[in-house]
Amino acid sequence: MEHLEEFAGKDLTVARITEKFCEQFLAHLNKELKPSTAGAYYARFKTIIRALVKASIIPQDPAADIHVRHIESVPKYLTLEEVHELLKQQCGNAEVREAFLFSCNTGMRFQDVNSLTWKQIRGGAIEFVQSKTGGAEKLPLSSSAIAILERQRAKRTADKGQSEAGAELVFNLPRRSTVDKVLKTWGKRANIHIPLS
Repeated sequence: MEHLEEFAGKDLTVARITEKFCEQFLAHLNKELKPSTAGAYYARFKTIIRALVKASIIPQDPAADIHVRHIESVPKYLTLEEVHELLKQQCGNAEVREAFLFSCNTGMRFQDVNSLTWKQIRGGAIEFVQSKTGGAEKLPLSSSAIAILERQRAKRTADKGQSEAGAELVFNLPRRSTVDKVLKTWGKRANIHIPLS
């Protein structure tokens, strides 16, 4: 646990792990990491403490009453002006650009856009099962989203010299790590200070 070593040093002894130490370690994690990451690290720390108590190495759990408080953060989103600024800038990958703009117009997550097939598009709507929640959705499409689909259909037809098969993917995206790099660079070009995803 590199964060524990960073906070307490390499010579940490069990005798030093008091309730105050646990409070200060949690404060350190909250200062250094995102809330969810800090919570995950602190949960691992508490697991180790409980194991020490169970093994009778320490008499009681000094972290028992110290809990991570989950702070709701305001979701980050792009404004319409920021989307327009992106449109003015060159994106390093045309497919990523179209998929990102489609996501902006539909609210669909990366995995759902990445696995979207032509078969799922019926009568001006998308019928799909969300990858994250497993919930079935029927999503009406805006004119902007439909325009993106029309460009994708024309591109697929030109690429193959024939119409697309019903189960073919709408977007042929690279790996997620590559998509993230492309979006990061595109966002910098547009002077956008929130991470694009």
